[in-house]
Amino acid sequence: ENLDVARRAVIFGLEQLRPSDRFNVLMMKTHPERLARNLMPASREHVLEAVSFVNSASASGGTDLYNSFMNALEQFRLRKRPCLIIFAGHGRGTVGITAPETIIDDVRRRNKVRARIFTLAVGQRADMAVLSKLSATNGGSCIHFSERDTFPVTVGRLYARIATPVVSNLSLDFQDVSVEGIFPDPIPDLS
Repeated sequence: ENLDVARRAVIFGLEQLRPSDRFNVLMMKTHPERLARNLMPASREHVLEAVSFVNSASASGGTDLYNSFMNALEQFRLRKRPCLIIFAGHGRGTVGITAPETIIDDVRRRNKVRARIFTLAVGQRADMAVLSKLSATNGGSCIHFSERDTFPVTVGRLYARIATPVVSNLSLDFQDVSVEGIFPDPIPDLS
């Protein structure tokens, strides 16, 4: 059931792509699997190929969360346009490097192009702490989808945050005030 929700969320996102967009799809499995070697133009043919790839996903094996995010970051070579990673799943690494703090720290450190990470945490057992922190430390946001939520509303909220931030790259300046900490850090976009 959770795989079906994640699958539907990714397909919904694929349907939102514009012809000028470039994309790829990566399945987080025991060994991460990419649709294509590099980002592809969002042509009708490529989007249909991606939908077929997503529909072929099965819930077997483990989840290499660490290497999946590293593979996703490798897709971006230059920051000529906004770079986004959209994750849909439970967010629990079960294969390879599984320590949450290591995953979060390494993703943040290796995110040289400042790709914004948006997550849809799926299911009751979703690791909200990991997914929220991955999103927050990489300029995105996290939304939780559980069985009591309606799919169109929840997924629509996620993609609305991605498509139309009101203000992005916020910073605060405290002139003559000593500040010990800011939460959340970094400050997410306002949408």
